[in-house]
Amino acid sequence: MDLDDLRAMAETDSQGWYQRITALPDELEQAWLIGHRLPLPDLAGITRVVLVGMGDSAIAADLAAAVVMKSSQIPIEVYHDEVLPYWVRGNNYLLIALSSSENTGDMLAAVKTAQARNVNCLVITTNDSLEFAEDEGKLSIWRYQRTDNSGLYYGFIFALLLKAMSRLGSAIDLDQELTQAIEEMRRQQASLRREIPAAANPAKRIAGQMVGRIVTVIGSGFLSPVARCWANQINLIAKSRANFAFLPEIDHNFIAGIEQPEQAFQNTLTLFLRGASQPSSQRLRNDLTRKLFMLQGLPTDFVDALGITEIGNLLTCLQLGNYIAYYLAIAYGLDPAPSLVIDAFKEELKLSEKDPSNF
Repeated sequence: MDLDDLRAMAETDSQGWYQRITALPDELEQAWLIGHRLPLPDLAGITRVVLVGMGDSAIAADLAAAVVMKSSQIPIEVYHDEVLPYWVRGNNYLLIALSSSENTGDMLAAVKTAQARNVNCLVITTNDSLEFAEDEGKLSIWRYQRTDNSGLYYGFIFALLLKAMSRLGSAIDLDQELTQAIEEMRRQQASLRREIPAAANPAKRIAGQMVGRIVTVIGSGFLSPVARCWANQINLIAKSRANFAFLPEIDHNFIAGIEQPEQAFQNTLTLFLRGASQPSSQRLRNDLTRKLFMLQGLPTDFVDALGITEIGNLLTCLQLGNYIAYYLAIAYGLDPAPSLVIDAFKEELKLSEKDPSNF
């Protein structure tokens, strides 16, 4: 589909997914303000923080950890599983469980385990989640409002989580940097809107490169979780195959696998994410690795994130990835709304858990 055909684009986008993508800066701002006033108990004795989430919540956890990792005096670990490590026990630990859907059974299991081990718990979940209702008086729960059961909720959860960690003392005060980053997102948005023709729209240009190709997104440092998010959004919104990988890890074994199959090379695209706030060593490794791919005949490109701070680079790069996934869906003539495959799988999983004979 022609990415400059606004009428066809609007007709394909049955659920107004474009409006959800454009709302990301506003959602970040709103969630940050909400996080100022939500109640938080005194947790002065906390010496370790464990974040648990899946799906959008896992993205939010990885992003928040990447932002605060260098400044936090408290170790922070992220798990994408309901099974907590044995050593997560005692009242010097804080478990922050994140949920972005009504089906929070996995998070409930993690919280129950933590409570049994005398671990402090903060739950960030939706207003309509009933799983934690019986523990409402025993747990610290931050609830947020969502308008439906699908959307780009990692941004809202990310900002809430970042504010919680800031108030707990495991992150520096990011008010000024986040405000600046949100303004940078709004400035970037002017060049990404669907009214901007493909010749002047970087998101449309990159989406055009992706058509007919399996994409691999590579990030390093604080842009590593952004690479994962790009791949997830391409999978979810464009219904297209995308993978992610991290530097410097891929320079050990991954690069040995770029020799074959040669006949498939032109059906791939490897994107390298870069940010001005990254250390020069990361940028050098990024460029040298891309050069190796190019010499092997693999199609590549790089993306330079806008912004003058790490959180600015991270958020503008996230925003660009959302637009790219949206335009890629449109290019394929597909509705960018989430596929029903995910809901069907979750339903089958629930039925199988109740009656294993269904499996």
